[in-house]
Amino acid sequence: MASKSAPRYALAVFQDWPPLLLAVSGLRRLGFPQIGVLGRLASFTAPELHTVGGLDTRFRHGIERRTEFRFPKPPEAICCSDGNLAQQLSRRVEESCASFAEAPAAWMMTKQALDLADDINRGRLLLWVRLFSPEQEQEGCRLLLASAPLRVEVHDFVPIPV
Repeated sequence: MASKSAPRYALAVFQDWPPLLLAVSGLRRLGFPQIGVLGRLASFTAPELHTVGGLDTRFRHGIERRTEFRFPKPPEAICCSDGNLAQQLSRRVEESCASFAEAPAAWMMTKQALDLADDINRGRLLLWVRLFSPEQEQEGCRLLLASAPLRVEVHDFVPIPV
């Protein structure tokens, strides 16, 4: 596990909302408090997202209070549900990132950041889950893998100072 100065997150890449929302429900039942999603603006305005019954109130609120990012290079606007990840991305955008791929490069290897940018370009959704212990990491990753994402990764994010 990372030190307290470098929060650890599980990242699951999904093709669409239904399996992601099932994963969110399972994670909430297990007590994971910090869950966020990142994707294209068009994904956040998809009708199926707003007609889902039983969606966790905190998660729905985070989606509704999303932060939009516009980069000089494609794709279209990218959205992040409200929370720590949105704050960190905002700091990176303020540092004049030319593309989304540059934003997470502060936290991960360039190849990984490019893979995430490719996922966003393909219209995929990135689900982020904060992990607070080795037990949570194991439990959360097990649930995410059972949710049939395209892949699951774990990252230590070094917070960007204010």
